[in-house]
Amino acid sequence: MRYKREEAFRYSFKEPILALFYIKEIDGKKVKSSEGPASIMNISPEGAKIHSSFNMPMKTSSSTHLSITFELNGNYLTVDGTIVWKKENAKGFDYGIDLDIDDETKNTLVEHLKIQAKQK
Repeated sequence: MRYKREEAFRYSFKEPILALFYIKEIDGKKVKSSEGPASIMNISPEGAKIHSSFNMPMKTSSSTHLSITFELNGNYLTVDGTIVWKKENAKGFDYGIDLDIDDETKNTLVEHLKIQAKQK
C-alpha cells in the first residue's frame, strides 16, 4: 500500500461513515456508473480509504476516477478522486483514493473534520 507521509493529518472514523460513489472515468473514457454504497474508513484533504463490496477496475496501467458523496456533521460533501490502490478482504474491497478537490472544498472538509474530532 502507498501512503502519503507528507499529509498534515488523516482522520480515522471510530465508525466508518456511509457514502455513495459512482465511477466517472476509466482509462480516460467518460462513463457514469450507477451509484454504489461505500464506507469511508479515513480521510484527509489529500486522500481517503474507502471500503465497498464492489470490485472496481484497478490495473497498474489504468486509472479509475470516482465521485464520492457523504454526510459529515449534517452537511453533504462530494469529492472526486482516483483509485491508487486496492486490497481484497473477506468483506469486499478496500481502496486508497487520491482526492482531486479544489482549495475551497479542502477547507470545508478540514473544518468539518475539526468539528468531528471535537465531538469524540
